Amino acid sequence: YQQNKEPDLAEETLRVAVQTSPKDSQSRLDLAQILISAGKYDQAGPLLEQLAKDSPNSIPVQESLFRVQAAQKHNADALATAENIERVGPKQGLGYYLAGLIEEADDKPDEAAKDYELSLQRQPDAAEPLAALVQLDVRRKKVAAAMARVDAVIAQLPADSVARNLKADL
Repeated sequence: YQQNKEPDLAEETLRVAVQTSPKDSQSRLDLAQILISAGKYDQAGPLLEQLAKDSPNSIPVQESLFRVQAAQKHNADALATAENIERVGPKQGLGYYLAGLIEEADDKPDEAAKDYELSLQRQPDAAEPLAALVQLDVRRKKVAAAMARVDAVIAQLPADSVARNLKADL
C-alpha cells in the first residue's frame, strides 16, 4: 500500500495486524513508522514508548522513538533516548550522533561537536556525523578546521565519496 501511495490503507492494514497479534513487535514498529511518515506523532509516540518498554534493547525501536521525540521538540526525552541507544549499542555511533543533533538544537555546539566526534570514532565511515560536524564547524566560522577534518578522512578512507563531496562544498 505504501508503494502504491495509499498510506491510509497501509495504516489500516497494520492496525488490524496489531489487533490480531498485539505482541508482534515488528507489526507495531511498522505501524509506528507509518504513523511517523504521516506526521501522526501523537499516535506513534505511545506505541513506541510501549515497544521500548517491551524491547529495551531494540535499536530500531529506540531510534524511531527518538525521531518522534525530536519532532515533537521533547529534547530532554530525545537526549535520554539517544543515551539509551549509546548504552545498547556502544560500538555504534548512532546514539552519539543523535545526542549531537539534540545538543545542537539546544544551542550547545561544543557538546554536539564532542558527540559527533565520538560517533565518528566508533564508525569512521559514517556519513551523517561527519557532515553534521563539518556543517557545525562552518557555522562556527571554523572552515579551516572543517577542511582539515575532511582531508583527514580522505587520507584515511580515499574512496569516501561523502568526504569528497563535503570537500567540494567547502
